[in-house]
Amino acid sequence: MRISQETIDALKVQGINVRWFPEETYEEFKKAQWEKEYKHWFDYSKSSCKELNPPRNDGSYQSWNFETLAEYEQHIKEFCDRIIDRHCSPYEYTTLYVEHDGGQILVKKENAKSVDKTDIRIILHDRRTKINSEMGFSIKSQLGGDSTLLNASKATNFNFKIYGTSLSDEDIAFVNSLNPKRNKVIDRVNAIKKKGGTLVFDKVDNQTFRNNLIMLDGDLPPIIASLLLEQLNSGISTLKELAKQITETNPLGYDTEQASPFYAYKIKHLLTSAALGMMPATAWNGKFDANGGYLVVKKDGEILCYHFYDRNRFEDYLFSNAYLERSSTTRHEYALVIKEDDNTLSFKLNFQVRLK
Repeated sequence: MRISQETIDALKVQGINVRWFPEETYEEFKKAQWEKEYKHWFDYSKSSCKELNPPRNDGSYQSWNFETLAEYEQHIKEFCDRIIDRHCSPYEYTTLYVEHDGGQILVKKENAKSVDKTDIRIILHDRRTKINSEMGFSIKSQLGGDSTLLNASKATNFNFKIYGTSLSDEDIAFVNSLNPKRNKVIDRVNAIKKKGGTLVFDKVDNQTFRNNLIMLDGDLPPIIASLLLEQLNSGISTLKELAKQITETNPLGYDTEQASPFYAYKIKHLLTSAALGMMPATAWNGKFDANGGYLVVKKDGEILCYHFYDRNRFEDYLFSNAYLERSSTTRHEYALVIKEDDNTLSFKLNFQVRLK
């Protein structure tokens, strides 16, 4: 059973490489003192799973039994989701080994927390000043599809309150059951609107991501919320066009008499920070890890360098190529109507950005 490419991409963003190994290498791993090297070790068959490392406090080991292949596949999926959502302290993991059909899953332990955006460090020589500077660059490859700038997780959920209507439990179940192959989120939002409901931005769910955004610019949370709503209303996904749309509607009521590019400027600042240093679920100190910029591998193999020295060009590249992508609705409570403990109704939209 292979992990989906979407899950692999999400794990990679958290610094976890997914690697496959054949069954015959199992004994080699066991001989390598795996109890010291690996954080978790799972023995899988298609009917059961036993967590061999670490043991419980009483020395016993957790185990699961599967009646169907679907239960087995769901167990592995949920395990990966827990890592992605940081319920398993993913910063302690560096490599996830999974055998193709049954076998073992190993999650390798690293010595330090890895949240660095830098993929490669290059020494640059300035002919004018005669100074050598070591710079960190983030590598983005288009060979396997569009690269991720800000990946979806529970940390990137934006919570909206539903006002103007009172949905019964049957109404909530109906909205959440809408599951067409395309435009699932739009259909659910339209169903809420048909009941007289309106989505009003409430908050960024994750406190760390909320604080990171506020440190960049206090208006970024409502600006992103406006982008998410505009994407639903217009069907536009590119951030440059979405910024143009919300500039016209001006949801934050900026003084536009002088035609200052409030929204575009703030969005560019966000994209640059996400590209070079900021990660949603990690408290950010404002420093860029990849302080050199981007190395972009195009589909034809050509390599382009967008150097942070030329900040305007770098920001324009991000702004012109970034677009919103809707994440999977099977994760992160995304696009579900939720009745809160205080009987208010919430609906979550997820903020995910890719580069075309």
